[in-house]
Amino acid sequence: MSSGIYAHPDLYAAFHQLEPELVDAALDWARRAVRPAKAGLRRRRPPGTGLKHVHRVYEPGCGPGQWLAVFARMGCQVFGLDMEPAMARSAQLAVQRATVYAGDMSAPPSELLEEATAEPFDLALNLHGTAGHLPSLEAVERHLRSVWLMLRPGGVYLWGLTVRSGRKSSEPMVLGEYGPRPVAGGGMASLRSLSLGAAAGSPYERIQHLMMTFGVKDAGPLIAETYDLVTFPLPWVKRALRHTGPWQLVEARSMLADGFPRIRLGPESSDVTLVLRK
Repeated sequence: MSSGIYAHPDLYAAFHQLEPELVDAALDWARRAVRPAKAGLRRRRPPGTGLKHVHRVYEPGCGPGQWLAVFARMGCQVFGLDMEPAMARSAQLAVQRATVYAGDMSAPPSELLEEATAEPFDLALNLHGTAGHLPSLEAVERHLRSVWLMLRPGGVYLWGLTVRSGRKSSEPMVLGEYGPRPVAGGGMASLRSLSLGAAAGSPYERIQHLMMTFGVKDAGPLIAETYDLVTFPLPWVKRALRHTGPWQLVEARSMLADGFPRIRLGPESSDVTLVLRK
């Protein structure tokens, strides 16, 4: 568990708002990729969603519940999982219609697996690279397999990750600088996020957050944390999609370009979302 920004849902939410453009794009990807359920699994269409084949939605790494809220407002049944107990509690409070669990996304709790066994999910999504927080590529494989098992045939996983070969080192860069912002629970905060780069031959990219707070409950005036995110060589991605599913790669979308254009998945694709169908 984290003692930094991830342990403070209000602080996290202040700097990680969903962009309307991304919401619209993700709904469009799901609308076009999710296939109808086979006979015996057919469900009523959720009112007003426009996603006629999506009724049950699962988000591993749900954070404070922003995506859960999007699908709950559309009438879907929503289920979330987060490794941080504080995040899981925050998501449950924010989206009372959701069912949210605290646990490891590479080994979901038995209650969540039982839910999916009784009625599989139509859509799963993790658009913000949360699987990179897992400690190893083996743990990510277990995560992919668990999602595949919880989806119905024709269901889709929108999976965000960073694809890089690891042959070359990557240079440090500023990921974002955000001036003082109000925090929902009271107080103000500012944030500077950095990539400290990745060494050649290593699958890990080092990330640093520097946050200053004023008047935020249970948070010190300075929160500084550094951690490693797993990145993914393309051969490993292709192999994992075969071994943990098999998955059908419907399309890959660049998350670094305006409009999230469709791209050909390559060794240095960097931040992408894969549209995967079971």
